[in-house]
Amino acid sequence: MNKESIKPSIESLLLVANKELSAKKLAEILAVGENEIREVIISIKERFNKPDSGIHLAVNGDKLQLVSN
Repeated sequence: MNKESIKPSIESLLLVANKELSAKKLAEILAVGENEIREVIISIKERFNKPDSGIHLAVNGDKLQLVSN
């Protein structure tokens, strides 16, 4: 999978999980490397973590979660 194709999958998983997920867990689910997950996470943070966004990507150590702003 390329990074752009896993981005919507990561967003969907974080949205429906309703709890924190680790990059390792996301990598296992999507059968990709943790480094790929981490690179895509940067892009997701840039997209959502803005003052005018109603959704933010919360990062707590290695745990990730989509939350409302």
